[in-house]
Amino acid sequence: MDSNDEFSNNNCKVVIPETSFSVKVTNIKNPYCIRIYETKNYIKKSSLITTKLVKYMKKENLNSKNNDELNLGDLVIVHGKVSQNVDLPAWFCRGIIGHFNPTTMTYNVLLIDHGISVTLLKDDFISLQHDIISDKYLTSVIGIYNIIPTIIKKKESTNEFIQFVTNKWTNKAIKFIKELIIGSSIIYFDSLVCDEYGKYYGELYLVINNEIICLSKTLTENGYATYLKGDLLKLIKEPNSKFKKESENNITTYYIQKVNDSNLHKNKDYMVNLSKCHSRESNAEYKER
Repeated sequence: MDSNDEFSNNNCKVVIPETSFSVKVTNIKNPYCIRIYETKNYIKKSSLITTKLVKYMKKENLNSKNNDELNLGDLVIVHGKVSQNVDLPAWFCRGIIGHFNPTTMTYNVLLIDHGISVTLLKDDFISLQHDIISDKYLTSVIGIYNIIPTIIKKKESTNEFIQFVTNKWTNKAIKFIKELIIGSSIIYFDSLVCDEYGKYYGELYLVINNEIICLSKTLTENGYATYLKGDLLKLIKEPNSKFKKESENNITTYYIQKVNDSNLHKNKDYMVNLSKCHSRESNAEYKER
């Protein structure tokens, strides 16, 4: 990216790291599971893979009879000729077999180079050996680094807002992120660490109305997350430690701190200024709190 990409955020200059790169977010389950692809040369790479798939299909003249045994994670070619009820991003696409629905006899197939999933019948694709087209998958799953989910609860007896660490990301948090992504004109990813499985964790920077949002920072400011440090590291290693614990609706929470009500409303107002499309939902969420 251009090192000159810098914006003003809360009266402080924020510079997007030079190590970051522009990405497209195709799907998000939670902050630990965000599917992206790098936008640089994406069209060129995607077209090259499609060309290879076309040549392979013409040469081999394969059909769905090759699908005698299908397993979770198998690589397939999804072809537009028989997938007339599905809007495919290309005439031929590489796919990975996911969930099978025995009631409808359909498969959930992830189009791995495009980052979207489609529901298909067995005749809509054919098996493909992994070494036939060895190009690297164009999409990958990344996670936001060093944060854990939290929720804000209001203590009725004192009207205090209390922040709790929780073992699940709330639907509100996920919706909040999706709305920010939809409202972004540009998104950058800066990779910080890689786990033993090759998954990268880092930071997403979202540009909305010429303002820059650091995703982990805005999640913590709005009460959806907290940074993993200090005593919280002990909580992860020792769940039965000194933290006050509550369980409700299969969600376990641990008390960590009181929250200043004025800070919540200040952060809410800032988010309203960043994105008009998010303002209505932002107001609604804080009324619930």
